[in-house]
Amino acid sequence: RIGGDHHNEVAHTLMSMGALLGSSGDTSGALNCFKEALYIYRTNLEQESGVHREKAGGGEEVTFYGEEHESVNQLQGYVQNAMKNIAVVESALKKNAVGQK
Repeated sequence: RIGGDHHNEVAHTLMSMGALLGSSGDTSGALNCFKEALYIYRTNLEQESGVHREKAGGGEEVTFYGEEHESVNQLQGYVQNAMKNIAVVESALKKNAVGQK
């Protein structure tokens, strides 16, 4: 289980901070937050993709992620969202760079 600086809650906070920084015009800060969040989400997705399997009371195998874990589908959504945010910010940075020439 990943915790501390690599917990999904840290990545969620970084996504929120990135949105706040981006809306206030700090596109570099926003981009850094989104990239760090993406790294955390991808790390957690890689770990969670190894599904945990155990025998249930009746002997049948049950697949679960546990209460503290987010599903692989949720993590894939977070990765996609972070990548979209990064693309938007990078596009804005390119437009600003072209406009300043």
